[in-house]
Amino acid sequence: MTRAVAALALLCVVWAPAAAQACAGCSNPNLQGARALDAGAGRGHLDLGAGLVATTMRVVHPEACPESGPICAIRDEPPQQHDQRFYSAELR
Repeated sequence: MTRAVAALALLCVVWAPAAAQACAGCSNPNLQGARALDAGAGRGHLDLGAGLVATTMRVVHPEACPESGPICAIRDEPPQQHDQRFYSAELR
């Protein structure tokens, strides 16, 4: 599996465009957005595009008093295992 991922990453680097092709209003020239690499549509035509970027992250850690919160002032709280998953996405 790791060899396949490394091979795919190498192909992406080899075939990646040499210059960044960003939208005219972007402040980050490394974001390609949804534009095609051509000069754009001619008169009477319309170019449409969409881009979706998404990721997920899992965080697991033990939590004990006093970091567990105000309940620790009332009673002794046993250590707890926090297991959280975060999802983030952007659609343009």
